[in-house]
Amino acid sequence: GCISSTSSPEIKPVSFDYLKGDKQWDEKYKDEPYVFLLSDNVMSVQKDLTYTETIHLVIRIQKEEGKKMGEFPLPYDSSRQEIRNIRAVNITPDGGKHPCSLIHDLQPYEGFATYTDSKVKILSFPNVVLGSILDIKVTLVHKRPVVKGQFFEYFYLTAPYPVKHVRKILSVPNGLDLPFKYRNTDQQPIVRQAEENTMYTWEASLKERIELEEYMPHPDDLGERISFSTIQTWEALSRDCYILFQESINLSDKLKKTVTRIVSDKQRTEDKIQAILEYIHDTFRYVSLNIDFHNYQPHDTDMVLYNKYGDCKDQTALAMAMLKAIDVESFPVLMSTELDLESREGLTPMLNYFDHAILAIQFKGKLYFTDVLSGASEFQTLSQRLANTNVLILKPENGGFVKLGRGAEEMQTTSFFHSVRLDRQGSATGKAKITLDNQTSEFFRKGLKDISPKEREKWLAGYSAQILPGAKILSADISNLEDRYTSLNLLFSYTHEKWAESVGDMMLFGVGAVDRTGSFTAPERHNPIVIRKGSGHVITCEYTLPDGYEIAKMPKNISFQKEYADFKRTYTRKAPNQVVEKTIFKDRPCRLEAEKYDEIKDFFDTLPILTKDRIVIRRKN
Repeated sequence: GCISSTSSPEIKPVSFDYLKGDKQWDEKYKDEPYVFLLSDNVMSVQKDLTYTETIHLVIRIQKEEGKKMGEFPLPYDSSRQEIRNIRAVNITPDGGKHPCSLIHDLQPYEGFATYTDSKVKILSFPNVVLGSILDIKVTLVHKRPVVKGQFFEYFYLTAPYPVKHVRKILSVPNGLDLPFKYRNTDQQPIVRQAEENTMYTWEASLKERIELEEYMPHPDDLGERISFSTIQTWEALSRDCYILFQESINLSDKLKKTVTRIVSDKQRTEDKIQAILEYIHDTFRYVSLNIDFHNYQPHDTDMVLYNKYGDCKDQTALAMAMLKAIDVESFPVLMSTELDLESREGLTPMLNYFDHAILAIQFKGKLYFTDVLSGASEFQTLSQRLANTNVLILKPENGGFVKLGRGAEEMQTTSFFHSVRLDRQGSATGKAKITLDNQTSEFFRKGLKDISPKEREKWLAGYSAQILPGAKILSADISNLEDRYTSLNLLFSYTHEKWAESVGDMMLFGVGAVDRTGSFTAPERHNPIVIRKGSGHVITCEYTLPDGYEIAKMPKNISFQKEYADFKRTYTRKAPNQVVEKTIFKDRPCRLEAEKYDEIKDFFDTLPILTKDRIVIRRKN
């Protein structure tokens, strides 16, 4: 960028000429609920790495839905941040100026004592109408760094909403080593240097919004982003963040006594580890405190133990403390549930990418990764939620990114098995066994264990109505409900008066056409396609023919193997009067460019047509 020298870099306000409009841009986004006419951010870093942000936003309300911006939220952490100099006014189409009528703090976690630092300041505007322009100016003071002795932040030049004019300014002390990294943009700043500070300015107009679509990368992966950090490597970030967790671990007498009680009847170390994880999962409430809002340090483990609640960081730190009490080493692990961190090109080492904390347990020379919040699997088994994920393991040395394995395929698959006996009228008696995937089993097990038998019966009736429409249920049961790490089995016996369609001396039956899903139906695609987790189902139907009937025709076997999905349907004659129909459908984790969209759409469009044929049987002679 252009470099100039001044005694003190002056920050001029953005001209309001942008309010006069750009006809082409205004026409393009006229149907949006609201648009940002201005997104202006000035970040001034001090020598002690504290900093202030001066934020100026101008928002135009265009539709009824956009009026919700009249209650504008400003989230902050009161232990580290302070909001000052609020100036907010609603400029109505008639030229009237209506100052913000109410500014009040909300505590998102009311009643949770250790979460009093997390707050949201709400700006309430009066008389918000279509055409209103909300002019918001505020200063956010960061009173101490997130990580001691370090500074890291980022700017976005684009957003999931339209922005007409954007300006981002960073002012840093001269001599501060602060490398920049660019993602999805190569726009260089204008640089102005003074005796004590250097100012970097990025400015742009008429920015296109990021189109939101199904199965797309997270908008943060697509946005034009400039990031900067005094932390030079991922290993250094790992070390600094490990310290944050260690500072929260307190091996108090109370904690040690609790651990002794938990493991008192266990002999093997692996059983003790599992007992501690189960105790935390069963005893502690989860309170969601997103770590992507600069809330990175867990609370003191003794406080968490006393309160019996905490977020992912708190419960992970508590597990580390309890495992340490039985001489088992473990490490905190950070991950993103949204971002693809496979490629870290253009990413500066910082904490802002991560939104979840899990645990790595060192046992018998191997690291086992487990989510303390999840009770879906034993710690030696990688859960479905963590499979194929790139995570940052936090260690005092040699920490960094690792990619977790695929996990067990059967844990990610729901299986349906039907044993069906047909009669000459096309009616059927049958038995069904549905084996739920690991994650669904965990979800249903939590609710089903705590309800009465009568309520459980109602739930089974509702579930059977979905998977066996038109059937009369004779019996329904659940197996493995008390076995916390096995898949739930749902068992049904039933009759169905119209299982097969009668046509003269023939009958037609089978699973038939695959339903066209609601996904991939848009006429065009803007963003890459991302399928994050592989999942699927297997449907096996074993049919017994009525006496005096034979198979007249079986559909052809079908098999597709795509980058994004596997589909297979086979028909097998098991005996003269028995045939087995088996359907396998599985998503495959992948990232594909938008150019592949037409192929994917065509696959899902044609699959119902290719699978519409059914088995045909006829009366002998």
